[in-house]
Amino acid sequence: MKDGQYAAFKNSAEEFVKEFGNRKNQKIAIYGIGQYTASLLPELNDFHIVGLMDGDQTNIGKMIYGYKVLSLEEAEKEADVIIINTSSFYWEMIFQRIENSKIPVYYANGELAHKKKSSYIIDEECKISFAVMKQKIDDADVVSFDFYDTLVMRLVYSPGDILKITEQRIRSVLSVEIPFVELRNRAVAELTGKEYTLDEIYQCMEKYVDRSKCERIKLLEIDTEMKLTIARKDMVELFKYAVRKGKEVYVLSDMYLSGETIKEIAAKCGMDIGEEHLWVSCEVGKSKKSGGMWELFSQKITDKKAIHFGDSVVGDEEKPQNVGVTAVHIPGPAELLRNSALVKITPYINSLHSSFVMGILLNEIFNSPFTYEKTEEVLEIASCKTFGKCIFGDITLTYLLKILSEVRKQKIENLVFLARDGYFLKQDFDLLCKQVGVNVSSFYLFVSRKVILSAASDDDEAYLRLVKSDYNGDFASYLWDRFGIRIDAGDCHINQKCCMPNDYSEVSEWLKPYDEDICVSLMRYRQNYRKYLNQFEWKKKSAVVDICYTGSIQYWLSRIVDTEITGFYFVADLSEENRFQKANPMIACFQEENDLKAEKSHIWKNHKLIESLYTAPYGMVRSIDEYGNFETYPSGNNQKHFVEREQINAGIQEFISEYIKMYEEIGFDMQSSETDPQFTDTLFGVFFDGDILFGETIKKCFWHEDGFINSSKEYSLF
Repeated sequence: MKDGQYAAFKNSAEEFVKEFGNRKNQKIAIYGIGQYTASLLPELNDFHIVGLMDGDQTNIGKMIYGYKVLSLEEAEKEADVIIINTSSFYWEMIFQRIENSKIPVYYANGELAHKKKSSYIIDEECKISFAVMKQKIDDADVVSFDFYDTLVMRLVYSPGDILKITEQRIRSVLSVEIPFVELRNRAVAELTGKEYTLDEIYQCMEKYVDRSKCERIKLLEIDTEMKLTIARKDMVELFKYAVRKGKEVYVLSDMYLSGETIKEIAAKCGMDIGEEHLWVSCEVGKSKKSGGMWELFSQKITDKKAIHFGDSVVGDEEKPQNVGVTAVHIPGPAELLRNSALVKITPYINSLHSSFVMGILLNEIFNSPFTYEKTEEVLEIASCKTFGKCIFGDITLTYLLKILSEVRKQKIENLVFLARDGYFLKQDFDLLCKQVGVNVSSFYLFVSRKVILSAASDDDEAYLRLVKSDYNGDFASYLWDRFGIRIDAGDCHINQKCCMPNDYSEVSEWLKPYDEDICVSLMRYRQNYRKYLNQFEWKKKSAVVDICYTGSIQYWLSRIVDTEITGFYFVADLSEENRFQKANPMIACFQEENDLKAEKSHIWKNHKLIESLYTAPYGMVRSIDEYGNFETYPSGNNQKHFVEREQINAGIQEFISEYIKMYEEIGFDMQSSETDPQFTDTLFGVFFDGDILFGETIKKCFWHEDGFINSSKEYSLF
């Protein structure tokens, strides 16, 4: 095997030519634009390459390495086969993106691509113990650690995203427009066969970019690494434990960054590495993966009992054991992810936003390699805060950023958060605005379908909707819930069940003796609630924030205050069948343009969970008196578990804060950030498709209740 950290690229190119030599007359689309392809293309002069493919949709149509990046539809028309040319780690993930391809898809080793049956049972090798690791350190004289993905991790999904972020920073910070990722991959391809340094990469790049710019770009890449690298806390604690125990402690890394840079990153993460105790492949001239570094290291520690901790099967396990060093496998964040059902999201991580989100999730769930120490079979999320941060953090941030963008674009003057969905959402929106430095006028409005229809009941349609809307219960409860009227003790229908709107014909007859009382009651509701609404200044440009779905409250509110109101929704019914969407603009966040009823949306499929979470510490608003005091339906189980909801929302706010801090630290403008709603919706679906467990505390606090439909019944959502 060639000695060199990137010999794999050259070997891969040679294998490609060997495996596909009989296809030189076929038209080939190559999936992958990274260093594997940069090294491969110069070897394919006799092949008919029609274009490249990539998961990042923004690259489609661009020219990279002299070839156009094709969409799947274009590849199907122009090529005979698609060949996935990346690290084998990504093969199955990429194939999931294009498994419905109309032309054959192959892996780079010549194998016809196929979908493997996944298992989400945790591998026993990932169930390691912190206490056992300490004991292993106690028994050794020399202790060594791998650096990246063992002692530290990056706050992005893939190391390659560091280069994409650097390219974006080159545009935003240096105001320079160059295809940085492509040029850097070209430079690396030229250095295959040696342990190169970052300086050497940039020396090669000087063929394409002015030297003075290269130096500034190099510093920006280093700065990006510094800002997005964090400690794996438990592993850093093991490092410090070994130091305290007086062991000889080394860090061995296959890396192009200089030892000085790695020492700075280590110091930021709480570790002090002595110069003689840091071995970096680009400076030693030998790598762990080739075995060369281990041969040198074994000569350094002759006759001493040594143990090494790292995540690479070859470089951190096989090769050290060949020279007598005990090796302990430390699963990295990506490996822990692959041992969980969350691996199903990986085909959809195609944007910087999704990479940032996954970086936060990997840090929250898989920062510690001992995550699975006490886990039986599958990933479990037990903490309310972690539940909020990982599952609802991105949903909330993406939705609120969408609102903020639309508020600025449409010059919305009044932003109204509707009760009760808006109770937490307004808090989170205010936090977002404060942290990104904008001021948006907004207020929280006490409202419900019951109250708004009562307030609009002088309109025949509103009155009929109030009477006929879904209800299940006895007639006495219906009369009280809908109109605030106590049934006569002698009414023969007092205990009779009614199911609206099915029983409307019968119930309308039962209501006739109460017509006068109903008129008086509704007139009082109208006067009191409209008086409440008049406290607010309803400007021409107003918008409401809601969760879903038809926009009925938005519609009737706009009728009452006599102004057009825009509605913001997680998902909405934008079809022609929904008459409300014709009266006012309705903007949905998590559904595709052609999915008018959000039928494909995972958020819509699980909207009851969202409605259960985004509630207030009181029941649904029932009525308002002449003094402006609101009466609510009795509190239910969602309110009984409100402390847990506050913990969940604390996790949501932590996600928002961490995302903003990370985004702004690297010099990006949060107000013009690009989110990825399709990824966010898919991620939400992965969490709730049955392969991830939740703690009992979480499961006990999610209930479906709707006093307007039935004031007495609730059911658990888990």
